[in-house]
Amino acid sequence: MRKISRGFILFLILCFSAIAPATAKNISVTLNGYPLPLSAPALIENDRVLVPMRSIMEALNYTVVWHQDSRTVEATKDDTQLFLTINNPIALVNQESVTLDAAATLSDNTTMVPLRFVAEYSGATVEWDGETYSVIITTRQISQGDLTDSVVYLQTNKMQGSGIILSS
Repeated sequence: MRKISRGFILFLILCFSAIAPATAKNISVTLNGYPLPLSAPALIENDRVLVPMRSIMEALNYTVVWHQDSRTVEATKDDTQLFLTINNPIALVNQESVTLDAAATLSDNTTMVPLRFVAEYSGATVEWDGETYSVIITTRQISQGDLTDSVVYLQTNKMQGSGIILSS
Protein backbone atom coordinates (compact mmCIF):
# COMPACT_ATOMS: atom_id res chain seq x y z
CA MET A 1 0.00 0.00 0.00
CA ARG A 2 2.83 2.32 0.90
CA LYS A 3 4.56 1.74 -2.46
CA ILE A 4 1.34 2.51 -4.33
CA SER A 5 0.83 5.82 -2.52
CA ARG A 6 4.49 6.79 -3.12
CA GLY A 7 4.08 5.95 -6.79
CA PHE A 8 0.87 7.97 -6.99
CA ILE A 9 2.48 10.99 -5.30
CA LEU A 10 5.48 10.76 -7.63
CA PHE A 11 3.09 10.55 -10.60
CA LEU A 12 1.26 13.72 -9.44
CA ILE A 13 4.53 15.60 -8.94
CA LEU A 14 5.66 14.70 -12.45
CA CYS A 15 2.31 15.71 -13.94
CA PHE A 16 2.25 19.10 -12.23
CA SER A 17 5.88 19.87 -13.05
CA ALA A 18 5.19 19.24 -16.75
CA ILE A 19 2.38 21.81 -16.84
CA ALA A 20 3.47 25.33 -17.79
CA PRO A 21 2.76 27.97 -15.16
CA ALA A 22 -0.48 29.89 -15.67
CA THR A 23 1.46 33.15 -15.83
CA ALA A 24 3.59 31.97 -18.79
CA LYS A 25 1.75 33.41 -21.78
CA ASN A 26 2.77 34.15 -25.32
CA ILE A 27 3.29 37.88 -25.65
CA SER A 28 2.58 39.28 -29.09
CA VAL A 29 4.14 42.52 -30.32
CA THR A 30 2.80 44.60 -33.20
CA LEU A 31 4.48 47.54 -34.89
CA ASN A 32 2.18 49.91 -36.78
CA GLY A 33 -0.48 47.21 -36.95
CA TYR A 34 1.77 44.41 -38.20
CA PRO A 35 3.13 41.51 -36.13
CA LEU A 36 6.76 42.06 -35.16
CA PRO A 37 8.71 38.82 -35.65
CA LEU A 38 10.88 38.16 -32.60
CA SER A 39 13.98 35.96 -32.70
CA ALA A 40 13.07 34.67 -29.21
CA PRO A 41 9.89 34.84 -27.14
CA ALA A 42 9.25 38.04 -25.19
CA LEU A 43 9.35 37.72 -21.41
CA ILE A 44 8.11 39.73 -18.45
CA GLU A 45 10.46 40.90 -15.70
CA ASN A 46 9.45 43.39 -12.99
CA ASP A 47 6.15 43.92 -14.86
CA ARG A 48 8.09 45.02 -17.95
CA VAL A 49 8.17 43.27 -21.32
CA LEU A 50 11.66 42.35 -22.51
CA VAL A 51 12.23 41.49 -26.17
CA PRO A 52 15.24 40.40 -28.23
CA MET A 53 17.53 43.38 -28.78
CA ARG A 54 17.96 43.19 -32.55
CA SER A 55 14.30 42.37 -33.23
CA ILE A 56 13.03 45.59 -31.66
CA MET A 57 15.93 47.94 -32.32
CA GLU A 58 16.34 47.18 -36.00
CA ALA A 59 12.55 47.33 -36.52
CA LEU A 60 12.65 50.84 -35.01
CA ASN A 61 15.55 51.80 -37.32
CA TYR A 62 18.31 51.86 -34.72
CA THR A 63 21.84 51.00 -35.74
CA VAL A 64 22.92 48.36 -33.21
CA VAL A 65 26.35 47.32 -31.98
CA TRP A 66 26.92 44.59 -29.37
CA HIS A 67 30.13 44.95 -27.33
CA GLN A 68 30.88 41.43 -26.05
CA ASP A 69 33.76 42.48 -23.77
CA SER A 70 31.63 44.94 -21.75
CA ARG A 71 28.31 43.15 -22.44
CA THR A 72 26.87 46.45 -23.63
CA VAL A 73 24.35 47.30 -26.32
CA GLU A 74 24.99 50.51 -28.22
CA ALA A 75 22.10 51.76 -30.35
CA THR A 76 21.95 54.91 -32.45
CA LYS A 77 19.02 56.53 -34.23
CA ASP A 78 19.02 60.11 -35.50
CA ASP A 79 20.06 62.25 -32.50
CA THR A 80 19.53 59.48 -29.93
CA GLN A 81 22.26 57.21 -28.61
CA LEU A 82 21.37 54.45 -26.13
CA PHE A 83 23.73 52.32 -24.03
CA LEU A 84 22.37 49.35 -22.08
CA THR A 85 24.55 46.99 -20.06
CA ILE A 86 23.46 43.47 -19.15
CA ASN A 87 22.03 43.31 -15.59
CA ASN A 88 22.57 47.05 -15.02
CA PRO A 89 19.40 49.03 -14.15
CA ILE A 90 21.05 52.25 -15.36
CA ALA A 91 21.03 53.04 -19.08
CA LEU A 92 22.67 55.98 -20.82
CA VAL A 93 20.64 58.12 -23.20
CA ASN A 94 22.81 60.69 -24.95
CA GLN A 95 25.33 60.30 -22.10
CA GLU A 96 22.69 60.94 -19.38
CA SER A 97 21.75 58.26 -16.85
CA VAL A 98 18.23 56.82 -16.91
CA THR A 99 17.03 54.32 -14.31
CA LEU A 100 15.25 51.31 -15.82
CA ASP A 101 12.41 49.33 -14.23
CA ALA A 102 13.97 46.20 -15.73
CA ALA A 103 17.59 45.88 -16.81
CA ALA A 104 18.70 44.31 -20.06
CA THR A 105 19.40 40.62 -19.53
CA LEU A 106 20.57 37.48 -21.29
CA SER A 107 18.11 34.65 -21.90
CA ASP A 108 19.33 31.57 -23.77
CA ASN A 109 22.23 33.59 -25.25
CA THR A 110 19.82 36.29 -26.50
CA THR A 111 20.11 39.86 -25.28
CA MET A 112 16.70 40.95 -24.01
CA VAL A 113 15.96 44.67 -23.63
CA PRO A 114 13.03 46.57 -22.09
CA LEU A 115 10.63 47.17 -24.98
CA ARG A 116 8.92 50.34 -23.70
CA PHE A 117 12.23 52.08 -22.94
CA VAL A 118 13.64 51.38 -26.40
CA ALA A 119 10.42 52.18 -28.26
CA GLU A 120 9.64 55.41 -26.47
CA TYR A 121 13.18 56.76 -26.96
CA SER A 122 12.69 56.16 -30.69
CA GLY A 123 9.62 58.41 -30.62
CA ALA A 124 7.05 55.59 -30.69
CA THR A 125 4.06 55.13 -28.40
CA VAL A 126 3.56 51.84 -26.58
CA GLU A 127 0.32 50.31 -25.31
CA TRP A 128 -0.15 47.12 -23.28
CA ASP A 129 -3.29 45.00 -23.59
CA GLY A 130 -3.30 42.82 -20.48
CA GLU A 131 -6.26 40.74 -21.64
CA THR A 132 -4.53 39.51 -24.80
CA TYR A 133 -0.93 39.89 -23.60
CA SER A 134 -0.23 42.17 -26.55
CA VAL A 135 2.10 45.12 -26.96
CA ILE A 136 1.07 47.67 -29.58
CA ILE A 137 3.83 49.96 -30.83
CA THR A 138 2.95 52.91 -33.04
CA THR A 139 5.57 55.07 -34.69
CA ARG A 140 4.80 58.52 -36.00
CA GLN A 141 3.21 58.15 -39.40
CA ILE A 142 3.37 60.85 -42.06
CA SER A 143 -0.12 62.23 -42.51
CA GLN A 144 -1.60 64.32 -45.28
CA GLY A 145 -1.32 67.40 -43.04
CA ASP A 146 2.46 66.92 -42.77
CA LEU A 147 2.88 67.31 -46.53
CA THR A 148 2.84 70.63 -48.31
CA ASP A 149 2.03 71.17 -51.95
CA SER A 150 5.26 70.55 -53.79
CA VAL A 151 6.46 70.53 -57.35
CA VAL A 152 9.45 68.36 -58.08
CA TYR A 153 11.76 69.16 -61.01
CA LEU A 154 14.24 66.49 -62.16
CA GLN A 155 16.97 66.90 -64.73
CA THR A 156 19.70 64.57 -65.91
CA ASN A 157 22.16 64.99 -68.76
CA LYS A 158 19.68 63.26 -71.13
CA MET A 159 16.17 64.24 -69.94
CA GLN A 160 14.13 66.36 -67.61
CA GLY A 161 10.72 66.20 -65.96
CA SER A 162 8.52 67.41 -63.15
CA GLY A 163 5.82 66.11 -60.86
CA ILE A 164 3.80 66.81 -57.77
CA ILE A 165 3.22 64.96 -54.49
CA LEU A 166 -0.41 63.81 -54.38
CA SER A 167 -0.38 61.72 -51.19
CA SER A 168 1.86 60.26 -48.54
